[in-house]
Amino acid sequence: MGEPWTTTYRLARQHGVTEWELRKAFDHPYRGMVRPGGIDPGDPDVRIGDALSIMTTDDVITGWAAARGHGVAHADGRDHRFRTQPVSIISTGGGQHRPQPGLAESRRTIHEHEICRIGEVRTATLVRAAYDMALDAPDLASAVAAIDMCVSTCVRQGRTTITNIAALMAQHVKTRGIVQARRALVLASTRSASPWESRTRCVAEVRGGLRGLQVNVPIFDRAGRLAGVADLLDHAAGFVIESDGAGHRTEARHAKDNIREEGLEVLGLFVVRVSAMDHRDERELASRLQRGRLHAAMRRVKPLWTTDQPAWWSGWEPGRRWD
Repeated sequence: MGEPWTTTYRLARQHGVTEWELRKAFDHPYRGMVRPGGIDPGDPDVRIGDALSIMTTDDVITGWAAARGHGVAHADGRDHRFRTQPVSIISTGGGQHRPQPGLAESRRTIHEHEICRIGEVRTATLVRAAYDMALDAPDLASAVAAIDMCVSTCVRQGRTTITNIAALMAQHVKTRGIVQARRALVLASTRSASPWESRTRCVAEVRGGLRGLQVNVPIFDRAGRLAGVADLLDHAAGFVIESDGAGHRTEARHAKDNIREEGLEVLGLFVVRVSAMDHRDERELASRLQRGRLHAAMRRVKPLWTTDQPAWWSGWEPGRRWD
């Protein structure tokens, strides 16, 4: 878990590294700790390794770093504005760490059954890590995205369940952030494939009032051919919301998305595309989605699409992730 680049100054000297090399060719992430220079300090595994180097035997790593250790695909330690997030630890002993950049220490209660080991590292279970991320999230959409990514069945990864998270929440009543975490759990979905899809859904449902959106729905034409998988679908209105993810698309991806979008519109669906830039003003984004839904509902078009799965779909391996 993490990259074991970081070690103590003393241990580096014992292994033959000279003082000149330590001054000129090594980085110093924390007092008394050294790491070979040239390694990207923003890499999530390097940041986890830095945190592990100063953890004590009483500490438990949690949050995104623990989720990454459990194999959650989108646990990269960056928020929706692409800023690095600190590595979160819970101190179960009597001591505490001095404030350190890149490290967030908590003394909130954690039960023994919420702790496991990944290798030699004391780590929160995935269900506990998801809970802590929801507690610490800066806003509701981030909390929803954190839970979604830990329960998603649309990505090949380690996962837990909404039921497990709910059971854990019931054991922690008076905790800062619990109201947000509970609300996020109600909004969570096992079908989200990326944090941006989750954030867009949260804006649409909470700010925009668009209820009952279906998540990652395969759409077919009347002949049973797959037209695409809609990120979000308002079935009654024939309204599709597509999320671009990280805010930019390669030329090849852009062309492929345009072809898919045109195919959905030919079948009578109305598509609104959302990018990361749109999330900078979520009030305006919500209004735009409301207008898109209203426009879709007012059109007089014959629907040539269906969500009924043809017989071949259940036997097609790539389609199983969307079932």
